[in-house]
Amino acid sequence: MMGMLKNALIDHRASADWIASHGLIYTIVRPMGLTNGAFTGKYREAAEGVPEKSKTIPRADVAHFILKALKDPSYENTSIGIAT
Repeated sequence: MMGMLKNALIDHRASADWIASHGLIYTIVRPMGLTNGAFTGKYREAAEGVPEKSKTIPRADVAHFILKALKDPSYENTSIGIAT
């Protein structure tokens, strides 16, 4: 699977590096496989890599995390992986 994602991951890293190098205030959200499942409010976060043994996350939980991150300055200038 990682071979298939190689170019996408290279592009993602280049984009994240560009954002970080241009003095912007940012939060990069890196959700695992998106689903249409119901909101759970029980997702895990990882500042490095992705949450252990993670595969998916409902879109509603991603939206919840984004709203939370917008209100919390501790997420400024970070890249967070999220999954259920």
